[in-house]
Amino acid sequence: MDIKFKELLTKESTLLAPHFENKKFNSLLDNALANYTISQKQESVPDILWGEERYGLLRSSFFRNLPSDSKKNVYKELTRGNLAMSWYIERSGHNYGAKMILLSESQEEKSLYSLFVAEEAIHQREFENFMTFTPDPNLYWHPLLDSLAFAIQEGEKQTCLYVIQVLLEGFGIAFYNGLKQTCLSDNLKTVYQKIINDEAKHHGSGVIQTQGMTPNKLVKEQVFEYTRLFLRSLVSADLIRKNIEKEKEMSSSEKSKFYEEIDFKKLMNQRLHKLKTMLQKVDNWDLVASLEKDKVFTFL
Repeated sequence: MDIKFKELLTKESTLLAPHFENKKFNSLLDNALANYTISQKQESVPDILWGEERYGLLRSSFFRNLPSDSKKNVYKELTRGNLAMSWYIERSGHNYGAKMILLSESQEEKSLYSLFVAEEAIHQREFENFMTFTPDPNLYWHPLLDSLAFAIQEGEKQTCLYVIQVLLEGFGIAFYNGLKQTCLSDNLKTVYQKIINDEAKHHGSGVIQTQGMTPNKLVKEQVFEYTRLFLRSLVSADLIRKNIEKEKEMSSSEKSKFYEEIDFKKLMNQRLHKLKTMLQKVDNWDLVASLEKDKVFTFL
């Protein structure tokens, strides 16, 4: 891929692209997006949109012993983290779609990815309608976003189909579905369901395009490496414990007990198994077997 092309796809110009400070332009954009979103800007949004129903933190003796205000702060930060993660995922979709439009070899592909990008812009605005903050990457940044940005910038076209449209879109659907099921806002639940329906089309088109595809050596190497990076970043995040420790630090023994009480190992292995199943849909060159040898589907 051309070096100059890659320079346009850095993390700083994609996921961290600056805002355009032009009131007339932004007003035009606001009016255009309002024609397509199913939500409106919420005047008042609860600080906590995901709580015990999603995280089950009351299983932890350490969490139960925190003051009430500290418990609320943890759920508030986790809520913001979920919204920020959703927002960044959709922002990355803008740039993935733009790249794939340029790499498309047929008008039909260009049309499909043009539709994808439009949907990603609508999705991002849907989440902004429920956000009372602008995500600060220094505060709300999941490690897998680095893997995602790297794949968008460096990946060959076929690599992107495998890693982003099949694996990461599949992850996004599962992530959004979990958020929808445990969300405390009915309006936001409706938004997540609409977005899940759209993302299923994105994921499904990736599966269709990769079935029967014969990747070259470079693509195989990239798919293996990027998938490994993604899976390792997913299990290394540990954001729940980190948010709790903003309120009170844990000792080594308390951390071990916390993981045991919330059944963290079982949860992570379930997520890895789902991702393995997604990859098996398009694995025609023993990709999953190679990753299993590297033990990336097992959380130890």
